[in-house]
Order: sequence, then C-alpha cells, then structure tokens
Amino acid sequence: MGKSKNIIGRKFGKLEVISFCGYNPNFKNREETYLCECDCGNKTIANKSSLLKGTKKSCGCLIGKNRFVDLTGKKFGKLLVTKRVDNVKNKIMYLCRCDCGNEVVVQANHLRDGHSTNCRKCLYEGVRYTRLYKTWCNMKSRCYNKNTKAYKDYGGRGIRICPEWLESFDNFKEWAYKNGWDENKDRNEQSIDRIDNDGNYEPSNCRFTDIHTQANNRRNSKK
Repeated sequence: MGKSKNIIGRKFGKLEVISFCGYNPNFKNREETYLCECDCGNKTIANKSSLLKGTKKSCGCLIGKNRFVDLTGKKFGKLLVTKRVDNVKNKIMYLCRCDCGNEVVVQANHLRDGHSTNCRKCLYEGVRYTRLYKTWCNMKSRCYNKNTKAYKDYGGRGIRICPEWLESFDNFKEWAYKNGWDENKDRNEQSIDRIDNDGNYEPSNCRFTDIHTQANNRRNSKK
C-alpha cells in the first residue's frame, strides 16, 4: 500500500481522497480504490485511475442539474432529518429534530460521517461528559484530524476506524460495555488498545487494557 498513499488528501474535482480501500476485484491489474468525500457531503468509493483521468469528479451529484442525494427522512443517531435549508458557505445544510424534541441545523457531511448524532443540549446534559464519549472523540481525532499532534502516528500511518464505530457512538458504546468498559476506572487503569499496532480501530483488533500493558504492546511492535 506504499504507493497508494500518494493521493490521500488530494482533491479531484469535488472529491477529496480520505483513505485507501483496497483493490477492485473486477480488475486484473489490482486497481486501487479509495474512499472519497464529495463537496456535497456524500462519500463514495472510486478507482485511482478514474480519479487521475478525471472521469470521476463527484459522488454523482454533478450528473444532471442540481442532482444530489437527499437526506430528508433519514435518521442519524438521535437526529431525524426533516428538511433541507439554505446552504452555509457552500455546505449543504439540513434541519433535524432530535429525539429530545429540539431542532438543530446540521451540515450534511457531519451527519454522514457520524460527527453529529444528537443536539447540543443532549451532548451537554449527558454523554458528552462521559469518559467513553471522550475516548471515541479522541480516537476519531487521532485518525482524521490532521491538525492534532497524534495524527502522524495514527491517521498519518493509515490507521482508520471501522465504519460501524465511525458512524455511530452508540455502536462503539455497545461494543465497549460488552468488552469490559468500566466508567469508574481512570485512564491509567483502562484505555483502548489496538492489538495489532498497524491495524485499524475495529472490534476484532481492539481491547481495553491498563497503561502498562498498552506501553508494552507498543514496544513489542517495534522489535
């Protein structure tokens, strides 16, 4: 996958390349595929050759005038999309109703990538203050936020989060409590650890360990 990384972060038309997805089995020459985010907020998988040749420039929203994937009626976490509203700085926006009854305007891409799953009131009145929620946020930041110090050791090395966890804190929470998470333990007693340090954050490659076990795992991976 060494050569694959050279287009991650580049922009092709309306598509920004996010991560390497593997090889297209329909091509004999091991055609590389990538997960891309469109300016409209949608995500799509594209072949490398299609991006480089310019035959793939969007998720499909450029096909036909004003065509886009409407999220109205869909639910993301606690947010039900009720209608599209005016764009903000060329970003597609939706009015959403939270399960608690509040209404909030959210970017389409924030809904699709799992960044927004409930209203601000719900965040501040509960889950936002839990250690598990902070663990989930920090995990996403390490893998996808290029401005964080830790990005070079995670996202910069190609470490990603499985879609199941990336798109839903509730999915991550369910897995965590089934695998020994205890909200009463502090960070030294319990933190998320990837069994294979070159692997992704996903159920089969993660566990909760104390800080000493995690440190030893890092050292063993360098031998």
